[in-house]
Amino acid sequence: NIPGVPGIGEKTAITLLKEYGSLESLYQNLNKLKSQSPKLFEKLSVNKDQAFLSKKLAIIKRDVPINFDIIAASFDLAEDEKIKKLFFRFGFKSLINRLNDLKGGGKKSVPEQTQLIGDELEEYYKKGIFSEKIYILEKEVRPVLRKVERTGILLDVNILKTLAAKIAAELTQIKQEVFRQAGQEFNINSTQELGRIIFEKLNLGGKRIKKTKTGAYATDAEELEKLKDTHPIFPLLLRWRELSKLQSTYVEALPRLVSPRDGRLHTTFKQLGAVTGRLASENPNLQNIPTKGEYGLEIRRAFTAPAGWLILAADYSQIELRVAAALSGDEKMIETFKRGEDIHTRTAAEIFNVPADKVTKEMRREAKTLNFGVLYGMGARAFAQSSGFSLSQAQEFIREYEADFSGLSKFIKDIKNKARAQGYVETLWGRKRYIDLNSPNPGFRAAAEREAVNMPIQGTATGDIVKAAMVELDKKIGSKKDIKMILQVHDELVFEVAAEAVKKYAPIIKEVMENVVKLAVPIVAEVETGPSWGDLNKL
Repeated sequence: NIPGVPGIGEKTAITLLKEYGSLESLYQNLNKLKSQSPKLFEKLSVNKDQAFLSKKLAIIKRDVPINFDIIAASFDLAEDEKIKKLFFRFGFKSLINRLNDLKGGGKKSVPEQTQLIGDELEEYYKKGIFSEKIYILEKEVRPVLRKVERTGILLDVNILKTLAAKIAAELTQIKQEVFRQAGQEFNINSTQELGRIIFEKLNLGGKRIKKTKTGAYATDAEELEKLKDTHPIFPLLLRWRELSKLQSTYVEALPRLVSPRDGRLHTTFKQLGAVTGRLASENPNLQNIPTKGEYGLEIRRAFTAPAGWLILAADYSQIELRVAAALSGDEKMIETFKRGEDIHTRTAAEIFNVPADKVTKEMRREAKTLNFGVLYGMGARAFAQSSGFSLSQAQEFIREYEADFSGLSKFIKDIKNKARAQGYVETLWGRKRYIDLNSPNPGFRAAAEREAVNMPIQGTATGDIVKAAMVELDKKIGSKKDIKMILQVHDELVFEVAAEAVKKYAPIIKEVMENVVKLAVPIVAEVETGPSWGDLNKL
C-alpha cells in the first residue's frame, strides 16, 4: 500500500490539492498553514519525505523502453489437457479450477469458460461416485454449458444507471433519518460504531443484546430483525443494508462485467458447483439475481432481448416437491399432483383440518413453509420463529404434518437410517454423496442429516433432471438460428427467441422438459415470455 501522510485522510488531501494545485505548491506555501492549522502543519512537515515518496509510487511511468511483441505475448491453453493431468498427478486440484480464469482472457474475449472438469468426471466415475448414467449426462451437458456461456445474456446498462440514481437518493434519505434517530452522524457501515449507537447511546436491545466471539455487539441482519419492532431505527437500518447490497452487488457491479465486444454478460458455470449436482454460476453469479420487490424486478428488466427477439423462460413447477412425492411414494402427495391441485393448499387443508376452499392465504403460506421446511430438516423452533406461532403450536403442526403425510415422513427417516448404515445417499440416477451421520457432535450430526435428506431430492430435481432437459433441448433446438439458450437458474431455463418463432418453440420446450423423465407424478413446466426477464407473461 502507498503510505501517504499519517493523520491526513482522503477528504483533507483532496481539499489541500484543490487549494494549492500540486504537492510541490503545497510545500512551497507550507508556512501559511502554520497559523491556520498547527496540527496539519506539523504532520506535513514531519512526513515531507514520505509525502513525496508516496507521490512517486503513485505515478505510472509511460516512458520505460520495453520491447513488446503482441504475437509472442499471446497465451494459448492448447496444452491444457497435459497441464490438468500434471496437476492431478501432484494433487493440485485448486489449480485446475484456476485454469478456468486463465482461459477467461482469450483472444476473442468470450472464450469457453466452462470449468475444466474432464479428469474430475473420470475420477468420480471410477470411484463409483457417478453411475454410468450420470457420467454420460455430465459429459453431454458440458458442450451445452459452453454454448450458453459463449452466447451470454444482453444487459441494458441504462436501466441500471437510472436505478442506481434512484437507489442512491433513497439511501441518502434513509441515512439522514438514521442520523436524526441516533441524534448524531456516524458511519452506518461500521458495525462497531453502529453497535455503540444502538446499544450504548440509545440504550436499545434490553436483555436481548447479543455479542460476537470477539466481544463486539452483534449487529447482523438476524439480530436487527429481532429488534425491528422496538425502535424506528431498526427498519431503517435493515432497509439501508438491503439497498446497499442491491446497489453494490448488482446495480453497480453488473455493468462493469459486460463484454465490450457484444454488450452481454458471460457467466461461468461450475458444472459440479454443488455436491447435489446443481450448477453454480460465477463471474458474475446470474443464478442469484433478485426476484422480489420494486428494485428486484427493475434489475431483472435490465436483462433484455435484442430488437425483434423476446425472452422466453421455462421453469419447473414445484419440481423438488414432485420429486419428493415420487421418491417417497406418499399417497396424498401423489394424488394431489396427479389431480393438478395445489400442494400447498392441500397441505394447509390437512394440517388446519379445513376444506380446501376454506384455506386462507395465510394458511397456505404456513403450509408452504412446512412443505419445504420439514423436507429439509426445519425444526419446531425455526418454524415458530418464521410463522409467529408459539413453540408448542409449531410442534403440534409438525406432528400433524408428519401424520398426514406419513409416506414422506417414513421416507425421510429411511434416508437417514440408510445414510447412517452405508455412509452415503444418492439421486434417482445414481449420483452419490458420502455423508457421516455418526459424528459425536450433535450440531454436526443434525447438519449431516439435513444434507442427507436434501441430496436425493435436490440432486434428482435440479441436478439430474434439469441437466438432462438441457441436453435434450440442445439436441432439438441447439442448431437453430432463431432461438438460443442463454441461462440456467436451477429449475429455470432462459432463452432468447425471435419474436415470430415464440409460438413454435414454446410447446417444444415445454414438452421436452416435462418428458425428460417419467415419475409417479406428472412433471410440469410453465413457460413465460416477454421483452425482458423482469417483464414476463404466461403463454
